[in-house]
Amino acid sequence: MIGKQVKGRDFLGCLAYVLEKPGAKLIGGNMEGTTPQALAIEFEQVRQRSLRVQRPVYHCALSLSPGEHLPDEAWREIADRYLKAMGFQRNQYVLARHTDTEHHEHVHIVANRVQRSGQVVTDSWDFRRSEAVLRRLESEHALVTVTPSWESDCAQPTRREIEKGKTTGKFSVRQQLQHLIDLTLSQDRSIETITDLSDRLKQMGVSTRLNCLVDGQPRGISFEFNGIAIAGAKLGRAYSLPRLQQRLAGGVPSVIEQAPPSATQQIRRLLNQTIQHVSSIPQLVEHLQTSGVPVQLHQSHRGQQLLIEVEGKTINSSRLGKLYCLQTLKSRLEHQARSLPVSMRQTTETLSTPKALAKSGHLNAAREKQVYQHLYETLAQRVRKRSKYQQSTREVDLEIAQFLLHSGSDTNVKALVHSPQVQQISQNSGREQAEAYVQELLKLATQNTNGRNSQRANPLNHDLDRSR
Repeated sequence: MIGKQVKGRDFLGCLAYVLEKPGAKLIGGNMEGTTPQALAIEFEQVRQRSLRVQRPVYHCALSLSPGEHLPDEAWREIADRYLKAMGFQRNQYVLARHTDTEHHEHVHIVANRVQRSGQVVTDSWDFRRSEAVLRRLESEHALVTVTPSWESDCAQPTRREIEKGKTTGKFSVRQQLQHLIDLTLSQDRSIETITDLSDRLKQMGVSTRLNCLVDGQPRGISFEFNGIAIAGAKLGRAYSLPRLQQRLAGGVPSVIEQAPPSATQQIRRLLNQTIQHVSSIPQLVEHLQTSGVPVQLHQSHRGQQLLIEVEGKTINSSRLGKLYCLQTLKSRLEHQARSLPVSMRQTTETLSTPKALAKSGHLNAAREKQVYQHLYETLAQRVRKRSKYQQSTREVDLEIAQFLLHSGSDTNVKALVHSPQVQQISQNSGREQAEAYVQELLKLATQNTNGRNSQRANPLNHDLDRSR
């Protein structure tokens, strides 16, 4: 996770950017207002208690790595932990989520550095403190660990360097120096000392300077190219004097290997991934067990608990963090269901939603497939749970077909395409045979529905009605 901090003077301007950007959503905070104007007034009222501070606006953007996702509740937990660790325990703040970047999910925090008591949150070493907090949050929420720029072997180009490179078509001096030093060390194995390295770089137009203490001992190194001097440490840790000496001695690998995630981190990551594909706690338990994680629901005098085995010890899921206690997991599933285009709740209330979404253009082909697959799995699970004996896939498919036809939504028979039986027939005998199997199911389902009372012909209706 990456955190970018900015201190400013104008609350209204910052809030307008954060809240009025297309796709922005206010998901947390401790303030009354919901618009930039109302919130700016609240911020300014408290800001008046310490007029000496020139930059009262604290703006921080927290971004995940590509492919990572967190629900709103998790972001609220992270923002609360982050702000408290940074000294904002008693400060006003709002939390907004942006969806303008396709691959990097991120949120914005706007906080008042002035507390109601008139005290001001210090910004001393806040960038270093922020990195330490982010590393802890990454570990707790099983997120990809991001190496801070000052700990990176090779410093990445800044935004200004990237933009200038696009305009001029040339690499920055810092990038050129990194390339020249790496090229020299990799191609010339006869280099054994810093003096040898300086001589080789001089032939390429690079001047080297050792910065020494009063006693003459070298403490750092800098390089000059095209009239611009840059300290070795500014190029990245691999270009500082101690690391260059170690590289020459062959004691430092070119890439630092990252420690593998702990068992606890792996469990958190698996929980975060699995919860996006299930709709209930029993399904979550079943998926985790399938993945090889020993987990069970346990009823005690304190209520129901989710017990997970981690490194040979059985612990309550709440030990993984507040986000993973049973009650919070249930809340996350409920919130996830409300936010899905076609959720479990919508499936039981109206089965015309996939058709309506497809017509309105809100459901693309990939999402449509996912919706109908979810619909089939949900209905199949209910059929098997209701039955007292083991049913064949064909019997399950027939009951699902009866239910779909009785519901009056012909479009949703597409869900039958995701039957294991249909998939197997299609693979072994071809698509035409699979379609014939579906048509036969629908024909039998129509006869059963017309020949008997619809409620008795398909008791699944009663189960779904009770769940509404």
